[in-house]
Amino acid sequence: MAEKLGYDEKLAAPDQVVQPKIKEAITKARASANISKYLWAAIGVAIGNQDAFYSFRKNKTGLFGAISQSITCLRNSKNMKGNTGSHIKTIWGKFAKDLPSLIPDTWRTFKAATKEFYSGKGAFELRGSTFKYGKLGKMAAIGLTALAAGTTLFGIVNAKIGFKKSKDQKPETTIKNNKNCVEV
Repeated sequence: MAEKLGYDEKLAAPDQVVQPKIKEAITKARASANISKYLWAAIGVAIGNQDAFYSFRKNKTGLFGAISQSITCLRNSKNMKGNTGSHIKTIWGKFAKDLPSLIPDTWRTFKAATKEFYSGKGAFELRGSTFKYGKLGKMAAIGLTALAAGTTLFGIVNAKIGFKKSKDQKPETTIKNNKNCVEV
């Protein structure tokens, strides 16, 4: 391993050279991965908050929605007076009816929401007034995506930088406890 790092000369303890380099590369990779994954998650949350997904969630009953509605139905069974079973059957029937089209509809909704996100067509409400994102939203979406991609690429490059020994760097040999050791 020390030879692959560029240390061709004979070392008394090559693991003293290799282990710190490996730890440094792992630390760099983990730090950049953590930053990068939060940026990609922010993009996912932003796409999931577009109008296309709101209408999708309103019209479709997913598995978790069916389970949640069934549990709510069972909790309120005292108030329903015997209609609990038929209501749960209706919930699961709607889920079974939606199931074959769930994946294609999800994909179409994802594409529409992504287009909304990058075009800046979304809007938000603040104190009763509706504001459209417009050009600011479009620039923010593109900027966030560029930042996430740049952080990912920088993390890959940063982990590789400085891993190998430079041509003019020589190990220093010192005596510790009457043994030859290499300090880097």
